[in-house]
Amino acid sequence: MIRTARLDSRAQVILEPVRHTDVVSVGLWNVRGSRDESRGEAGFSHFLEHMLFKGTERRNAFQIAREVERVGGFLNAFTEKEVICSYCTLPADNLELAVDVLADMYLVNNREFLGRLEALGFYVGDESLANYSQTSLSLASSLNMSYLDGVAAELGVDNRDQRPLNRLIRHNMVRRALEDLGYEVYAFQTGYRKTEWEDADYFFAPATKAVSAFEALYIDVLGLTPITRWLASRGWLEETPGYAAHRNRIRFAFEQAAALYPSARPRLVFLHVILPHPPFVFGADGSAVWSMEPFEMKDGTEFSGTPAEYVAGYSAQLEFANQQALELVEQVLRSSTRPVVIVIQGDHGPGSQLDWDVPEQSNLRERMGILNAYYAPKAEAALYPSITPVNSFRVVFNHYLGYNLALLADRSYLSSWRAPYRFIEYREE
Repeated sequence: MIRTARLDSRAQVILEPVRHTDVVSVGLWNVRGSRDESRGEAGFSHFLEHMLFKGTERRNAFQIAREVERVGGFLNAFTEKEVICSYCTLPADNLELAVDVLADMYLVNNREFLGRLEALGFYVGDESLANYSQTSLSLASSLNMSYLDGVAAELGVDNRDQRPLNRLIRHNMVRRALEDLGYEVYAFQTGYRKTEWEDADYFFAPATKAVSAFEALYIDVLGLTPITRWLASRGWLEETPGYAAHRNRIRFAFEQAAALYPSARPRLVFLHVILPHPPFVFGADGSAVWSMEPFEMKDGTEFSGTPAEYVAGYSAQLEFANQQALELVEQVLRSSTRPVVIVIQGDHGPGSQLDWDVPEQSNLRERMGILNAYYAPKAEAALYPSITPVNSFRVVFNHYLGYNLALLADRSYLSSWRAPYRFIEYREE
């Protein structure tokens, strides 16, 4: 029996179970084809079909083919007068892989966003990788312009204590150097304690009655989550506690950061926003995404949904984050009366295929690939496509503050949650 459904995105899903087979075939059909081309567009549909296989933000062309073929599947496409179809056939227990690969090929293309940044004067490091696969490690490294080998050696590679990282993030070298030069420090509540500089000159937190992430965790620990779900199902709660506070915090941070300019005083503004990272609380247009699951910021194999749900949620939230970032930088550049430097930098990439227990089994290109964009006109000649965060402020300090810091070799390391200091070097194939 054929079943149909329509997603919130208005995409139609058609399911046809076929018994007595161990394979599954998934196709994405775009109901536009060669008959929709104008005279000057002849061949565009077929051209677009081929471009889908040329690579995405998460996979290059080789990786798209390899991930399907290594489980015994195949990937193909065709163009007709009325449709463009890409399809994947593979063993049935790899259904999620098929959906993930096809969705990756079709979903968010960040090129438009990056092009708009470049039009504003940003340099985009389009080959940049994270130095570390976890937020606390990544920020402790980038904000101190150094690798964490010394920390690992001092604590031991099997130590799980991340409190030294918290101190390195809060009282980092970049912040101390700018404070010594008279810069005022502005920071925001993030919901992630490790990145909250509460001792900044100005620390902003939203006034909200929504249940916080800590309170949501307390509710879950007490075993009250089923009660909150029941209340939500009756319409007495909009959603599971924690999500509204997280959503409010993100909106507040963007709005408040934009309101800081213009300024006559030199400032360091540290804005760490947990986007597009889970939880997925925004649609692509900024609308609220509700959830009945317990509030959590877990990623990778600890994410409670499927890889396909992760990709869909991440893609939508990425579009929202892009729009908010563009509005903020346009406001800053338009209204600032002083020269500004803006660094937009991811601490790590997505985690739809991240294995926290055995990180080597993860999709490492997905996890380590990051956005790395700089508005720093004086330093642009020293920036390069593969620059990593450990060198970001070395370049900025050299060209804006007269430092003479040598650039470090750009390296990337992954580690598990249980052994964060047991670093495994990642190299691009």
